[in-house]
Amino acid sequence: MENVKNRMVSYRVKLGQLLIEARKEKGYSQQTVADLAGISRVSVSYYERGERSINMDDLLHLCDSCGFDYVQIIKKLQKSISKMED
Repeated sequence: MENVKNRMVSYRVKLGQLLIEARKEKGYSQQTVADLAGISRVSVSYYERGERSINMDDLLHLCDSCGFDYVQIIKKLQKSISKMED
């Protein structure tokens, strides 16, 4: 059970890294992302650090609101997960 929990944390951290990458590519601050997505800056920070899970609906909303390429984010996350599981 502990191994599954550790993997989930790793996935959240990787997703957070990808969100940071997308945000920086746009030149956005965390506050700008928060304002565009209608969420708090603290939530953006939690997502980026992998300290809070984000469900698919909220991820898609965040990406759509900020103009992030969610397909690329999901593909990169999937590739990263595959490497972790090998």
